[in-house]
Amino acid sequence: MLKNQGEETRKNRRQREFERILNDKKIQNDFDLAVVMAKLQDPKFGLSASSTQDNEVTSIVLEYNLKAARRKLHVLSLDGGG
Repeated sequence: MLKNQGEETRKNRRQREFERILNDKKIQNDFDLAVVMAKLQDPKFGLSASSTQDNEVTSIVLEYNLKAARRKLHVLSLDGGG
């Protein structure tokens, strides 16, 4: 019973997070991206080419990936190598 209750709690939290992402129209971090990807993999979600929500989700994911690709990462190496 506790296992089912824990799964239900996680499912509800993911749903709230997904709704927040859609309302903000922005993925803020990798956790948000994981929530969206899990929702996309859910057979109950059912992607369709004409759905406005599907188009929003797609554009949100693309925007996040484009921002990530444009980011410059500066890595400080402390191993003494040149």
